[in-house]
Amino acid sequence: MLRAHAKSTDEAYLADCSRRLLAHLQKKNLMTHGWSNSKGGRMRVEQSLLAESWNPQYSSLGFNPDDAEPPFLKAAVEELEKTDA
Repeated sequence: MLRAHAKSTDEAYLADCSRRLLAHLQKKNLMTHGWSNSKGGRMRVEQSLLAESWNPQYSSLGFNPDDAEPPFLKAAVEELEKTDA
């Protein structure tokens, strides 16, 4: 998901960013069973991903911090929804 939208092509960095983003969501308990079944649950995950992506460790991804809807965001949430079984 990040690979398609990031400016960086460093596979190790992209994988590390993906792991950190997922760990952030898990730490905040935003992906409990059924989270994707409600608009509120999806919005919380989306907003949390957006806020986390503003942190300096993600700067090499090249996402504009002033963009309220960066291209990776919807794709990330859609991909994560597939894991909510």
